[in-house]
Amino acid sequence: MRTSISLSGNGILAEVDPKFHFLRRYGWSIEDLKISSNFNDQFAALLWESIQEQVSRIKVLSVNPRSLTTSGLNILDQIIRILPRSTSVQLHFHNLEEEHQLENTLHLLRLCKERVNHLDLFGDSIDIWLPRLAQEFPNRISFPVLRSFGVGRYDDESEVPEADVPWIVAMISTLPDQSLPCTRLEIVRLDGPLQPDDWRTVIEALDLSALKELFVMFSNFSFVELELLVNRIVDGEVPQVLLTKLRVSRELFHSNDTKTLHARPQEKAPNVNHMDPTSQWELHPSDLTLLKSYFSRRSILAGQCTKRDVKKQTTRLDPDSCRLESSL
Repeated sequence: MRTSISLSGNGILAEVDPKFHFLRRYGWSIEDLKISSNFNDQFAALLWESIQEQVSRIKVLSVNPRSLTTSGLNILDQIIRILPRSTSVQLHFHNLEEEHQLENTLHLLRLCKERVNHLDLFGDSIDIWLPRLAQEFPNRISFPVLRSFGVGRYDDESEVPEADVPWIVAMISTLPDQSLPCTRLEIVRLDGPLQPDDWRTVIEALDLSALKELFVMFSNFSFVELELLVNRIVDGEVPQVLLTKLRVSRELFHSNDTKTLHARPQEKAPNVNHMDPTSQWELHPSDLTLLKSYFSRRSILAGQCTKRDVKKQTTRLDPDSCRLESSL
């Protein structure tokens, strides 16, 4: 039997909750566990207790550790360490402009950076928190098994500071020493505006050798940047680009110029799909924080709706608070 659990929302797991007893008894049997910000210390201790009693079957552990204290973060690190190396460890950090969230992020990454496969880093005031991360973890070598990397800001009124771009480049670029024991990125997500010269730097540095998905839909990635990317694919040294998903803004997707440009990389990237950001896609619970903030800021600044309207719109995006899927 295969069991998947997705817990979303901001409610803290309590002992009276039926999910609490399920996790206490069967937590070890879960294969796909996706948890939003309701992952608190009590939940972490419960999961740790369960996987100590029986061998864990977790293949995907996806966590937003927002509600964990230092004690809970240490327990999460213990959980990650005991899981098989084949387990996909996915960490989603949000609201990094808050000092305690940034400190918690730094603390957890110091403990388990060697096991992180998927890393998301988002928050306002990127010029405050990104340099702290860059100082602590200067490049991809800090995360030797990283396959998916996302970084960005919620506030999209101004560009990402030029001083922060070198770290983004260091994280997404080809490793200078090919003999280093590091995986190559398969998924990259960049949110927030960049200056044109910075976009060029990022695109020219982007490691295309293993990249399968590129998400730039919440940014000012324009036709100019798209053309630069296509030229890199067509004229670059990578003989066969694996890129299958390129998600851009709605305006860029529907541009006639984009449709014309789409045909150019077919020989070297035959499977690339320019995806409409309005189409259906799977949401991780932690994505809701980003979407709510993004839609709220853009719609309210444009005078299109009130905060109450935004709350109604984004509430409809919430997945079930707990979904169990079993198949033989």
